[in-house]
Amino acid sequence: SKDVARQFLISLQNLCIDKDIQKSQILDILHQISIVRPTMVIIQNIAHRLELFLSEDGDNVSREITMGIETLLKEMDKSDDRICQNAELYFQKHNIHSILTHSRSSAVEYTLSRLGKSGVLSSLICTESRPLNEGVTMANALCKDIKTTVIADALADGVMDECNCVILGADAVDKSGNILNKIGSRLIALSAKDHGISVICLAGSMKIHPQLN
Repeated sequence: SKDVARQFLISLQNLCIDKDIQKSQILDILHQISIVRPTMVIIQNIAHRLELFLSEDGDNVSREITMGIETLLKEMDKSDDRICQNAELYFQKHNIHSILTHSRSSAVEYTLSRLGKSGVLSSLICTESRPLNEGVTMANALCKDIKTTVIADALADGVMDECNCVILGADAVDKSGNILNKIGSRLIALSAKDHGISVICLAGSMKIHPQLN
């Protein structure tokens, strides 16, 4: 979802650069993207943030929204770096070198890629994450940086003893820290608990749902 959000921001930025856009047009675009992607909390939060960048009496809407987009893109980059730094400290402290992950998350992919290149992680197991096989996509992206194995979703419990930790991303995080993620995540988390293995969620603050408690 972060990749979708990033691409939306870049496309909107290009639109504002190319055209003398009106505030009503921007608000309509933000409303439409929220409708099209109702389950992507990061999209809802970004739309709300961009609305706040539009002043009541601003005389240059394109400049205001462009500045807002640049701010959000920088925040997203910094968020990825902080997530990676925190994960690296945790992995080193707990001697974690073998990971199982489910589905595809840009924050997880970014972190595992960097930690694989640095030698912190030695092996990774990715579930296929059917029906769209997001896990296969992530495995293909990471196999150059870390030894990677792809398994069917139903085999996760059977390989749990080969892992030190389960890493998940999040579609949304509520205010209590509970996560919403790809179907199958709960069963994997319960399996990890049975095996005495930690489950870690990597997600930025833009994934926090403003209404869920």
